Amino acid sequence: GLTMTNIRNQGLGCIDIDQNIKTCVEGGGCKLHIFETDGTQHLFPYTLGGLYDLSNLFLDGNLALSLGAKNVYANAINNSITKVHEYWYNGQTPTTCPQNAGIPVVADNNENKALPTSKPNVSGEQLFSLAPNPASSEVTFKIAELAEGQEVTLELYNQLGQQVLRRDFGTVSYVNERIDLSSIGAGLYIVSVKAGGVRHEQKLVIGK
Repeated sequence: GLTMTNIRNQGLGCIDIDQNIKTCVEGGGCKLHIFETDGTQHLFPYTLGGLYDLSNLFLDGNLALSLGAKNVYANAINNSITKVHEYWYNGQTPTTCPQNAGIPVVADNNENKALPTSKPNVSGEQLFSLAPNPASSEVTFKIAELAEGQEVTLELYNQLGQQVLRRDFGTVSYVNERIDLSSIGAGLYIVSVKAGGVRHEQKLVIGK
């Protein structure tokens, strides 16, 4: 229901866009993103039009996403569009505002706004491993080696898309940790790992 016909190129610099669909480079600009389960990344300009296009890509249902990721992205998109609506239509201006907030953004001619893709910056096809799988009371979570130190977060989702566990490992280049599952019931879960700006997912079966 967001009308952006005449303001597609307006920047999002003054709006609190959800971090799950936002990637910013220190000293540079920001992009909107969404990641498929295999690590395929879709990038969009950091504009109202970019948010509109990302939302439509998600709503079209053509992305390969786990149930957990679908819920995460649905909430992120909804939260961001709500913030846009508040800023542009309700006059709820933030107390601080970057100089480029709300001004037109020049589109990058090299950016394919329909289906731009890239693969994550990790060695090998799979970022992390879980053992044993199926697991019972604990599982060993390993990331062999990242190209450089990155912020790593692990989240566990049940089949309803509810987060039942979260671990933040800080900025690391590898991980080898035992995760306690004793308080989590038996069933099929999705382990979602975010390393830097890339999210990876894997199924985990817990048996008791």
